[in-house]
Amino acid sequence: MRCVLLHPDPDRGGNQHNNVIAALFAALDDATRFDFISSDLAVATGQVLTQLHLGPAWLVGYSFGGAVASLIDDPRVLGWCLIAPALAMVDPVIGPDDRPKHILAAEHDTFFPPASLHHAAAGWTATTHDLVAGANHFLIGYETDVAEWCATWLAGAARR
Repeated sequence: MRCVLLHPDPDRGGNQHNNVIAALFAALDDATRFDFISSDLAVATGQVLTQLHLGPAWLVGYSFGGAVASLIDDPRVLGWCLIAPALAMVDPVIGPDDRPKHILAAEHDTFFPPASLHHAAAGWTATTHDLVAGANHFLIGYETDVAEWCATWLAGAARR
């Protein structure tokens, strides 16, 4: 199951070697990661679309990467796993899509709190939510748990 991993905001130090992205890369069998060259949303979505030219994939985005993923409803996307996504930064287009979506919120996220993520995704179809108890936005110390959570969700979603 091919996954494209989307990292946090490059203007704030996010890259493909971020703690969460690195854990996901280690946990997911056919994962691809790359560095966003810009936090400009048009540029970032263009980079993801380039990755999709290689074939269908699940989009797994963390923080800024989750926001970017929520802007891509290309038919080659199999579904979305959004980890502490920066949904407040964008106007997501994936909400009414019937493909599977999962939002994983960090309990103590001061940037994108669980309640704001529930509100942003209210009315989305085919969407599930989970909470990483005790974690803040950076998920330090929870990386392996998050990666295992995503791998389990992706395996289940792929069987549907």
